[in-house]
Amino acid sequence: MKRKLLALTLISAVTLSAWGAVVYNQNITAIFGSGNPNTGWTADTSNGIQLALRGKSRIDGSTTNVQGVYTFPVGALPRGAWNYEFSINSDVDGVDPLTTYDFYLSADGDPTGCIQYTTVNPLTHWNDNSYGNNGTANGAGVEGTAAALAGTNNIAQNSQNITFGDYPGGPRPLVDATYNYELYAVEKGAGPNGERLASVGITIIAGNGGAPCNTPATADQCKNGGWMTATRGDASTFKNQGDCIQYVNTGK
Repeated sequence: MKRKLLALTLISAVTLSAWGAVVYNQNITAIFGSGNPNTGWTADTSNGIQLALRGKSRIDGSTTNVQGVYTFPVGALPRGAWNYEFSINSDVDGVDPLTTYDFYLSADGDPTGCIQYTTVNPLTHWNDNSYGNNGTANGAGVEGTAAALAGTNNIAQNSQNITFGDYPGGPRPLVDATYNYELYAVEKGAGPNGERLASVGITIIAGNGGAPCNTPATADQCKNGGWMTATRGDASTFKNQGDCIQYVNTGK
């Protein structure tokens, strides 16, 4: 089923602003664990698709947030004190299965305020997602692969920790950090850069948060050697002063 495309503005700030249709502290159709509180979701329901993300404390199950910004302790080995969790519902009316669209999850790997995303298809990247439909009770989802279950279900959910080996881009150290996550849907075959039908983003602050991202705001900040310590929003460095000034002027 074709749906009207929703144009969204990309966000490069350290703390994500609200997407156009995003709402906070929502309850959704949760199927992936009867012990999980069905609270605190940051969700976007657009074009009949509902996408949701949240952070959840592994200590007390808290999902408290302020407009999609979740704050937790750093945690201790072997695991972080929090998980990030995602929910994909390809059709709130329960008609279109997950295979109708393509879904992508971008996970930040830079503990500072800069953002370095690794983007994966969450349905195929993990083989233990919980699958179900709008009538599936919490905890009654069936775990398995997308190949086996995505074609007959419209909901997929999972919970991940930054220390897991299958964290996009590899596991992360337990340090003060600021991590960002995005989940979005595109038309089948459009690829990760396709126009977004629905999109949601959250920020998780661990401990005191990551160091500020040193991105230049003016051309003058690139001069007199300033370009040598400044970075782009993805933490990449500049080749020279001109490269830095071009970034200020064009964002590239």
